[in-house]
Amino acid sequence: MRAPSSCAPILTGSDDWEGLIDWLRASPLADGRISARDLELIELARTPEQACEIIEHARRRQRDHARSQPRRRSPQAGDNRRA
Repeated sequence: MRAPSSCAPILTGSDDWEGLIDWLRASPLADGRISARDLELIELARTPEQACEIIEHARRRQRDHARSQPRRRSPQAGDNRRA
């Protein structure tokens, strides 16, 4: 199962997470329980400000994607057709 990209984990702190990342590569990735793409979803932020920048960038990307999608039309009154 893939985590939604809008919920990608952001790990904050200095080098606190290097052990976890190393373990994810050595165990779950190595035996196929996760993919390399799954690891790419993890964001590392050294400071709270950097974490905020990552969140803001993701929010803008989602907004831009939503704006690029065709709008769904609401059914008209009396329109009994199914989509």
